[in-house]
Formats: sequence, structure tokens, C-alpha cells
Amino acid sequence: METKHERQRALLSILRNRRLTSQTGVVRAMRSAGFAVTQPSISRDFQELGVVKLGGRYVVASEMQDSEPLPTTFSVKQVQSAGPNLTVLKTQAGAANFVAVKLDAQQIPGVVGTVAGDDTILVALTGKAAQVRFEQIIQESLR
Repeated sequence: METKHERQRALLSILRNRRLTSQTGVVRAMRSAGFAVTQPSISRDFQELGVVKLGGRYVVASEMQDSEPLPTTFSVKQVQSAGPNLTVLKTQAGAANFVAVKLDAQQIPGVVGTVAGDDTILVALTGKAAQVRFEQIIQESLR
């Protein structure tokens, strides 16, 4: 029986060496490598390992340079307040996870956290003042 560490090490190796675009494909690749996995176990591993979907394929976010600015091809396209503690960001399709990881890595004061979908990021903020500062930062990055 394989250990979680062995399974995750194999998963990282597979993601580095293959262009996998669906969790079903990842499950198949892991099973071919001899690991008894399910889609929910892969999803949990992705969360623990910081795997995000970028450009239609799965990549390990921690292996991307944290100091890099947001690439222009994956920049935020729209910023909209949703009350005094939430801001919604729209990105290119498939880029929200990547952008959210980059935002989290920047540790912007007042940002409590992010939740990313495919092309939408919900940013939770400590209050209206933090929201205004955050939205100014994002607007400046759009120029």
C-alpha cells in the first residue's frame, strides 16, 4: 500500500512531465502508475500541493516564481465591489486560480483571502478602507 507522500510525489512528477487538462486524466495517469486514487482524492491532493489550472493544464503553483508580476495574458480584466468587504475580479478563462495564487503570495494588507473559480476571483477584505486600497492596487496593475 502506497503512502500519501509517495502518491503526492508521483502526482507532482506526472504533472511536471505531462500536459493533463482534466482531473479524470490525472486519475487515469495515477492509476496507470499503480496508485489507487479517486477524483476526490486527487482534488484533495491538488489543494494540499497547491496545484492550479493554468492555460488549460494543471501546474504546481509553488513552482512558479512568487516575485513575478501577474502576466499580462492572465491579467485582471474587471474589478467590481460587492459590498464593503468583497471584491470580484474577472480574468481570462482558466486564469483565476493562477491570479489568486499570485495575489495571496503578495500578502496585500487587508486581504483576508481569495476564492477562485475558472474566470472569477472573490477577494475577502477586512473592510471598506482595505477594499479601496486593494482596488487601487489592482487598477494600477491594469494600466
